[in-house]
Amino acid sequence: MATRLPPPPATPGGRRRTADGAGRGRAPGRGPRAVGALNPPGLGPTHHRPAMDVPTHPRHPTRHRERETQTTDRPADKWALNYTAGKEYYQREGHLQVPSKHTERIIVGGDGNGDSGEDQEERELKLGAWISNQRSRAATLSPERMEQLSNIGMRWA
Repeated sequence: MATRLPPPPATPGGRRRTADGAGRGRAPGRGPRAVGALNPPGLGPTHHRPAMDVPTHPRHPTRHRERETQTTDRPADKWALNYTAGKEYYQREGHLQVPSKHTERIIVGGDGNGDSGEDQEERELKLGAWISNQRSRAATLSPERMEQLSNIGMRWA
Protein backbone atom coordinates (compact mmCIF):
# COMPACT_ATOMS: atom_id res chain seq x y z
CA MET A 1 0.00 0.00 0.00
CA ALA A 2 1.32 3.44 -0.99
CA THR A 3 1.95 6.05 1.64
CA ARG A 4 -0.08 9.22 1.47
CA LEU A 5 1.74 12.49 1.14
CA PRO A 6 0.63 15.43 3.26
CA PRO A 7 -1.30 18.15 1.37
CA PRO A 8 0.83 20.97 0.00
CA PRO A 9 1.08 24.02 2.26
CA ALA A 10 -1.30 26.91 1.70
CA THR A 11 -0.16 30.18 0.19
CA PRO A 12 -0.56 33.42 2.15
CA GLY A 13 -3.84 34.02 0.30
CA GLY A 14 -5.24 30.69 1.49
CA ARG A 15 -4.85 28.86 -1.81
CA ARG A 16 -3.01 25.59 -1.93
CA ARG A 17 0.12 25.17 -3.95
CA THR A 18 0.49 22.52 -6.64
CA ALA A 19 2.72 19.50 -6.15
CA ASP A 20 5.72 21.32 -7.61
CA GLY A 21 5.24 24.15 -5.10
CA ALA A 22 3.99 26.76 -7.58
CA GLY A 23 0.76 28.59 -6.96
CA ARG A 24 -2.17 28.00 -9.28
CA GLY A 25 -2.44 31.66 -10.16
CA ARG A 26 -5.37 33.91 -9.60
CA ALA A 27 -8.87 32.90 -10.54
CA PRO A 28 -10.37 34.81 -13.47
CA GLY A 29 -11.93 38.04 -12.29
CA ARG A 30 -10.27 37.89 -8.87
CA GLY A 31 -7.44 39.90 -7.36
CA PRO A 32 -5.58 42.96 -8.63
CA ARG A 33 -4.75 43.47 -12.26
CA ALA A 34 -1.78 45.17 -13.74
CA VAL A 35 -2.49 48.80 -14.61
CA GLY A 36 -3.15 49.05 -18.32
CA ALA A 37 -3.87 45.35 -18.79
CA LEU A 38 -7.56 45.86 -19.53
CA ASN A 39 -7.88 49.55 -18.84
CA PRO A 40 -6.54 52.44 -20.89
CA PRO A 41 -3.62 54.43 -19.51
CA GLY A 42 -4.66 56.73 -16.71
CA LEU A 43 -7.27 54.41 -15.22
CA GLY A 44 -6.26 52.31 -12.25
CA PRO A 45 -7.15 48.67 -11.61
CA THR A 46 -10.43 49.63 -9.90
CA HIS A 47 -11.62 51.97 -12.67
CA HIS A 48 -13.26 50.05 -15.46
CA ARG A 49 -14.45 51.27 -18.80
CA PRO A 50 -18.24 50.79 -19.13
CA ALA A 51 -19.46 48.33 -21.73
CA MET A 52 -20.41 50.25 -24.85
CA ASP A 53 -22.16 47.49 -26.79
CA VAL A 54 -25.05 46.97 -24.37
CA PRO A 55 -26.40 50.15 -22.79
CA THR A 56 -27.79 49.53 -19.34
CA HIS A 57 -29.28 52.89 -18.44
CA PRO A 58 -32.93 53.35 -19.50
CA ARG A 59 -32.22 56.90 -20.67
CA HIS A 60 -29.25 55.89 -22.76
CA PRO A 61 -29.40 57.63 -26.16
CA THR A 62 -28.98 54.38 -28.08
CA ARG A 63 -31.97 52.78 -26.43
CA HIS A 64 -33.99 55.94 -26.95
CA ARG A 65 -33.33 55.78 -30.69
CA GLU A 66 -34.35 52.12 -30.74
CA ARG A 67 -37.66 52.95 -29.07
CA GLU A 68 -38.37 55.67 -31.63
CA THR A 69 -38.02 53.23 -34.53
CA GLN A 70 -40.31 50.59 -33.04
CA THR A 71 -43.87 50.61 -34.33
CA THR A 72 -46.29 50.28 -31.49
CA ASP A 73 -49.92 50.08 -32.49
CA ARG A 74 -52.72 50.58 -30.05
CA PRO A 75 -54.92 47.49 -29.49
CA ALA A 76 -57.81 49.18 -31.32
CA ASP A 77 -55.54 49.82 -34.32
CA LYS A 78 -54.34 46.22 -34.33
CA TRP A 79 -57.92 44.99 -34.15
CA ALA A 80 -58.87 47.21 -37.09
CA LEU A 81 -55.91 45.94 -39.14
CA ASN A 82 -56.83 42.32 -38.46
CA TYR A 83 -60.48 43.05 -39.22
CA THR A 84 -59.45 44.56 -42.57
CA ALA A 85 -57.37 41.46 -43.33
CA GLY A 86 -60.36 39.27 -42.40
CA LYS A 87 -62.63 41.28 -44.67
CA GLU A 88 -60.20 40.91 -47.59
CA TYR A 89 -59.91 37.17 -46.92
CA TYR A 90 -63.72 36.82 -46.89
CA GLN A 91 -64.09 38.77 -50.17
CA ARG A 92 -61.47 36.57 -51.82
CA GLU A 93 -62.41 33.15 -50.35
CA GLY A 94 -66.10 33.55 -49.48
CA HIS A 95 -65.73 32.26 -45.90
CA LEU A 96 -63.84 32.88 -42.65
CA GLN A 97 -62.82 29.28 -41.96
CA VAL A 98 -59.20 30.43 -41.90
CA PRO A 99 -56.50 27.82 -41.23
CA SER A 100 -54.85 28.52 -37.88
CA LYS A 101 -51.37 29.08 -39.38
CA HIS A 102 -52.57 31.36 -42.20
CA THR A 103 -50.98 34.79 -42.61
CA GLU A 104 -52.55 37.57 -44.64
CA ARG A 105 -50.64 40.41 -46.31
CA ILE A 106 -52.28 43.81 -46.40
CA ILE A 107 -51.14 47.26 -47.50
CA VAL A 108 -51.29 49.86 -44.73
CA GLY A 109 -51.15 53.62 -45.12
CA GLY A 110 -51.45 55.84 -48.15
CA ASP A 111 -54.27 58.12 -49.17
CA GLY A 112 -56.59 55.37 -50.37
CA ASN A 113 -56.73 56.35 -54.06
CA GLY A 114 -54.59 53.43 -55.24
CA ASP A 115 -51.39 55.38 -55.82
CA SER A 116 -48.24 53.63 -54.72
CA GLY A 117 -47.14 56.25 -52.21
CA GLU A 118 -44.02 56.07 -50.14
CA ASP A 119 -46.02 56.11 -46.92
CA GLN A 120 -47.57 52.71 -47.69
CA GLU A 121 -46.20 49.55 -46.18
CA GLU A 122 -47.05 45.90 -46.53
CA ARG A 123 -47.79 44.06 -43.30
CA GLU A 124 -48.15 40.38 -42.69
CA LEU A 125 -50.79 39.49 -40.09
CA LYS A 126 -51.44 36.14 -38.44
CA LEU A 127 -55.07 36.08 -39.49
CA GLY A 128 -55.75 32.43 -38.62
CA ALA A 129 -54.67 32.89 -35.01
CA TRP A 130 -56.61 36.17 -34.74
CA ILE A 131 -59.86 34.64 -36.06
CA SER A 132 -59.46 31.72 -33.64
CA ASN A 133 -58.91 34.13 -30.75
CA GLN A 134 -62.00 36.16 -31.67
CA ARG A 135 -64.11 32.99 -31.66
CA SER A 136 -62.81 31.95 -28.26
CA ARG A 137 -63.35 35.46 -26.85
CA ALA A 138 -66.86 35.87 -28.24
CA ALA A 139 -68.32 36.27 -24.75
CA THR A 140 -66.08 39.25 -24.01
CA LEU A 141 -66.24 41.02 -27.39
CA SER A 142 -68.21 44.24 -27.61
CA PRO A 143 -71.55 44.04 -29.48
CA GLU A 144 -70.16 46.35 -32.19
CA ARG A 145 -67.23 44.04 -32.87
CA MET A 146 -69.48 40.97 -32.81
CA GLU A 147 -71.72 42.63 -35.40
CA GLN A 148 -68.76 43.67 -37.58
CA LEU A 149 -67.41 40.12 -37.63
CA SER A 150 -70.85 38.62 -38.24
CA ASN A 151 -71.33 40.97 -41.23
CA ILE A 152 -68.26 39.56 -42.96
CA GLY A 153 -69.30 35.93 -42.48
CA MET A 154 -67.90 34.93 -39.07
CA ARG A 155 -69.32 31.66 -37.75
CA TRP A 156 -69.20 31.61 -33.98
CA ALA A 157 -69.46 27.86 -33.47
